[in-house]
Amino acid sequence: MTRRIGFRRFDAFSKTIEDAQIKTTNGGLITIISIIIIFILVSFEWHDYRRVVVLPELTIDRTRSEKLQINLNLTFPKIPCSILSLDIMDVSGELQTDVSHNVVKNRLDKNGIFINSTSINTLNFQQPIKVLPSDYCGSCYGAKEGCCNTCEDVINAYIANNWPIPNKRTFEQCKDSNNMDGPDEGCNFVGRIEVNKVIGNFHFAPGHSSQTITGGHVHDIYDYLTDSLPHDFSHMINKLSFGPEIEGSLQNPLDNVKKDTDDR
Repeated sequence: MTRRIGFRRFDAFSKTIEDAQIKTTNGGLITIISIIIIFILVSFEWHDYRRVVVLPELTIDRTRSEKLQINLNLTFPKIPCSILSLDIMDVSGELQTDVSHNVVKNRLDKNGIFINSTSINTLNFQQPIKVLPSDYCGSCYGAKEGCCNTCEDVINAYIANNWPIPNKRTFEQCKDSNNMDGPDEGCNFVGRIEVNKVIGNFHFAPGHSSQTITGGHVHDIYDYLTDSLPHDFSHMINKLSFGPEIEGSLQNPLDNVKKDTDDR
């Protein structure tokens, strides 16, 4: 009891006795309104405290050893998959021609509908691999001795000899399903690529791209120029993002951008 009396001496708000207190309607309304306002303000503060705010921040990546992942999904309605290639090059001298790893080309008919669309594994994009007999030895058509078992082997052999490249359909190795699509077809290009964190570019080009023995970068556009139907590079960027995909992240500025061109 003595301790309680000691604390009472510090009370700056004196209390009136119960008999001297008067309760009014206005006082009750003010009390109720005050309680409502306090409840609303506390609720707003609680929701604001729990709200997650995503703020984009630009920082300098000082690491160069790691690769940068680029996720892409583009549609070319007027270019067949067989005459469309993806190349990557940068200032360090690295060159990737006719990229096929972790990407898939899906054939489209003239109405933009998928033709025998390849099922896509999001963890490992991969083109179907043609299995050859163990004793198979494809001809190099005089370009070099030995075997040329793939279409790329034949093309590279011609380039090494500086020979002009004829219509690829004349080579047995190039007569697979990926090179025999119709001239009025389109192509959907989907997958991911990995590039060095230096200045460079990746580009889609007509024809077959290859690297010469001197390190040059050339495109064989014979099929592109001799097809029965004209083609153009009108395209739709369904998706283009850099780095790992993050669920709920900001929309990429080039997603769903369509560009039409009449240039052949």
